[in-house]
Amino acid sequence: MVGDDSRKMYMCRGCDLVVVEVEKQGPTWQAIAKIPAEVSNGFYLTAWGGKLLLSVAPQKSYTLDL
Repeated sequence: MVGDDSRKMYMCRGCDLVVVEVEKQGPTWQAIAKIPAEVSNGFYLTAWGGKLLLSVAPQKSYTLDL
């Protein structure tokens, strides 16, 4: 998933939310947050209003500051 500014890409790897800066030479993924194990599969990740919105189900979602 690409962030609001289009310079960073986010994804979940296991129970970690990771980010990479696209413009860096030799980019590497860096863990920035832990997510609950029960939501590490079957979710949607979206940049929204300066935050990341992790939607698990209509009744459950998490927001993280970018």
